[in-house]
Order: sequence, then C-alpha cells, then structure tokens
Amino acid sequence: MDCVNVEYERGFWDMGNKDSKKRKKHKNSVDKADNETLINNEKSSESKSSVTNYDGETKSKSILQTLGVGFLKYGIELAIAIIAFTAILPYRMNGIEKDIKAIIETSIPELKDDIAKMGGDISSLRSQVEVVSNSYNDLRDRTIRIEDNIISKNVAVLSPIESMRTPQLLIYKESEDSYSLNEPLWNSTDIIAMDESGQEYSAIELTNAPIILSYTEGDQETVFFGQFNEFNQWDGNCIINVYENDNLKLIMDAIYDNGVVKKYRQVLKGKSKAEEPEWLVSRRVNEGSLNSGDTQIYERKEEYIKGFEVEKATYENVISVEKFEISMCEHLIGYYHGNTSNGKFNDITGEAYIVKYFEDGTVRTLYQGNFKNGDFDDKTGNAWYIVKNDNTNYMYYKGEFEAGNTLKNEGSYFENDLTLERIEEIINGKFFNCDINWDKLGIKPSDTDSETV
Repeated sequence: MDCVNVEYERGFWDMGNKDSKKRKKHKNSVDKADNETLINNEKSSESKSSVTNYDGETKSKSILQTLGVGFLKYGIELAIAIIAFTAILPYRMNGIEKDIKAIIETSIPELKDDIAKMGGDISSLRSQVEVVSNSYNDLRDRTIRIEDNIISKNVAVLSPIESMRTPQLLIYKESEDSYSLNEPLWNSTDIIAMDESGQEYSAIELTNAPIILSYTEGDQETVFFGQFNEFNQWDGNCIINVYENDNLKLIMDAIYDNGVVKKYRQVLKGKSKAEEPEWLVSRRVNEGSLNSGDTQIYERKEEYIKGFEVEKATYENVISVEKFEISMCEHLIGYYHGNTSNGKFNDITGEAYIVKYFEDGTVRTLYQGNFKNGDFDDKTGNAWYIVKNDNTNYMYYKGEFEAGNTLKNEGSYFENDLTLERIEEIINGKFFNCDINWDKLGIKPSDTDSETV
C-alpha cells in the first residue's frame, strides 16, 4: 500500500515537472512573439508619426499661402477704393462747397435781418428809455411843485433880528471844505425873528417849525430854509442860498441831526486850470474829520441870477441842489471821487479818482491816486492814468506824479496805443461811480506797444 502511494506521489510530481517545462517553453514563445509584436508596433508608430509630421507641414504651408492671397486681395481692393475715393473727392468737395455757399447765402441775409431788427429794437428801446426818462423828469418836477405848495403854506417867512446876525448864520469849514450853519446861540425865551408886519417870535415859539430867514450883509444876500429842535439845534433838512451881486454863489443843502451835519449836497462856483468857469456839485458825507464823496463838474455857461427881493423871499425862491441841477447842469465835464479840503481836491488814500470828459461824453482822462491841491500828486508809484489827446490814441502810465505831471523815472511804466481789451484789463476789478465811455476813434485795434521807462 505504502509503495503504491509513494510511486503514485512520485508520478504526480514527475508529471508536474514535465508540465512546468512545457509551460516555460510556451511562455518563452509567447514572450518572443510579444516582443516581435511590440517591435512591429513601434515601427508602425514611427511610420505613422512620420506621416503625421509630413501632413502638418503641408497644412501650414497651405494656410500661409491662403493668408498671403487674402492680404494681397485686400490690398488690391483697398487701393481700388482709395483710387475711387480720390476720383470722386473733387465732386464731393464741390458739393460741400455748394452746400456751404447755399447756407451762407441764406444765413447772411437772415443774419442781416436779425441785426437790422436788433438795431430797430435797440432804437425802440432807447426811445422807450427816453420816454420813461422824460416821464420821470415830469413827475419829479410835479413832485417838487407839490412839495413847494405844501411847505409854502406852512412855512413862516421871517427876518432874523439884528442880534441874530452876529455871529454869522453861515460859516465855512476849511477842513471839510463845506459851509454849514453856525450853532444857535440863543435860549428858548430869546426873541430871534420877526415877520414883515413887525411881530416878534421867541425861539420856543418857532421850535420844530419850518421857517424862512433872509438877510443881507454887504454884497452877500442869504436865504435860509430849515428848522431847529427843542434843544436849539439845527435838525432835519436845512438849505442855504447865498447870492453875491445878484448871482448865485453857493447852495448848501444838508441833513442835520441835532446840530450835526450827517450828509449834504453843495453847489459852488469854480474855475478850471485854464480859467474856464465851472459849477461844482458835490454829494458828501461827514465821517469824523473826513469829508468824503463825489463832485460833479459842469460847464458854467451862464450865471444863475436872483430874480426876487431877498427881504420878500418865500419858499418858492429857495433853490435846492435838485432844482439847480434841473435848470443849470447840462454838460458834465468831470467827475471826482475822494476827499476835499480848502476848496480843492486833497486826498492821500490812493483810492481817489477823477474822470474828465470830451464834449461828446467820452473819457479824456481817467486818473486814480493821490491828490494835492487839485493836482495829481503821488509818490507811491501806484498811481496811474489813461489819457487821450485830440489827435492821439489812448495811452497808459503808471508811476509817480508831481503837481499834475508824470515823473518818468526808474520803475515807471508807459504804454501807448491801447486796445479796448487792454483798457478793460487795466480797469478790471475797479469801480467808478460814473459813466465810462471810450472814444472809439482813440482805440487801436492792433496789439499794444509797450516799453519800460
């Protein structure tokens, strides 16, 4: 039994060895076959790769050729388009020129019509302004007449008694270059005036009552209208007219507040440097020791002659500055803004100015700076003027002035032949309380010529 089993087992193992050899032999054959297949596949892959590279190069060349042909075609078409546009451009420009010409031919007449209409509108507007101005003047005249009638019915016409004439009722203050009423020196119970019938009046009876006082001293005749308060101080509107040899010499039209002049308007006779007669009409305000304001200078063609007897003066004979301007002030020849003293323009603020006019109302001289005794006098170097003579264009000077003359020293600046733009540049930011109209014939349209002196 045992022998059989052993033999059996050996036979089993011997059979396994034989099969293993067969499997190894078979495996080697398979591996060899696989290797040959792998080699063939690699060769096949190399062959396909070679084919693929060849096809890519072919396609790239084809694309480049296509793009080249496209660009060439586009260039040819663009060249043709440019040639065609160049060919039709003159015709198109001709059409545009015709369109522009047509627009101009239709627009210019319309513009001329608009300008003509505008001119008509301006002319109409001027006429309307003139009508309004005339209406205002008429209304002003009527208002003055009504006021005169109302006041004349309530005003007492009196003559100051002899003792009231000394000291004088009217005094002149050189520091302020103005006339004013002397301070009353009476008490409430004092007799100060009487009427034409001889009836006397005490101060207390006339307190706050409008009165006319008139008297004569030497060659001068004085007419006063006003009132005083319970403190025997001038108060409210007080007007003084002074005549000399029957010709008006002075109007002082002031507003008083308990004896103090707050503001006033004044008319004085004057003369220019050329001895031409003038009327000086001032509007001024007292501010401490300063007397500031404006003075209008009018041509004095004739005298204002007194047409009544002073002893019989009524309120209708009292001349306010407003009445005087209506009847006597026609031709404005100058305008001064600044301080005055001793009867002349004196100002050291640097802000004073004067405008002198030609006959037609255009500017002859515009000066701004300090004044001394009526002359341009400024050593600061900041004073300036724009001036024109009869046969020259406007010129500009900035620098020092003395006694009305320019001092062309170092730092002074002179500029000739001003254009309107240059003039506006010079006066830009400055305010002048009067008309500033330039003579068009004195303005040069070209650029300015300048030099430093």
